[in-house]
Amino acid sequence: MLSSTAEDGEIKVCASCVVNHPTQCHLVLAGGEDGCLTVWDLRHNTFPVTLLSAHTDTVSEIHFHPERPEHLFTCSLSGEFWHWNTTSMVRSSQVSSISDLTIEENPWLSSESAKHRLEVTSLMPQLHKPVNSFDVNKTRAVCGCDNEAVYMFTRLNV
Repeated sequence: MLSSTAEDGEIKVCASCVVNHPTQCHLVLAGGEDGCLTVWDLRHNTFPVTLLSAHTDTVSEIHFHPERPEHLFTCSLSGEFWHWNTTSMVRSSQVSSISDLTIEENPWLSSESAKHRLEVTSLMPQLHKPVNSFDVNKTRAVCGCDNEAVYMFTRLNV
């Protein structure tokens, strides 16, 4: 649990899903009931290093692309399915992979001023039913929703 309402009146939020970065195991992302993504660096786990306002309702699932971890995908109970692309946040220097980045260059550990360069794309129009789960493989994705439909996406830009 990220947090909950305490007797002292502090408002806290529960984690609804958690994922490790595939090439940087010290990075953990948690989706919250408030729709936010929280990034933790387990080397310094006192406080989250980044908090991203994201969906308008609970984040139901998070996955990094299996071959391109600079791409993250999330879905929510608000009926959204998003693609997060961090490649524009990486300096144009010749970096062979995101795992070669320093802390200052890592898009998930970047400062507030760099967050505006994070590209987030909605993969489909917002539904009025929750998107419960999804999977991503190469340039394809599939998601299942409470409207009893399964949606398939081809030619993802990864």
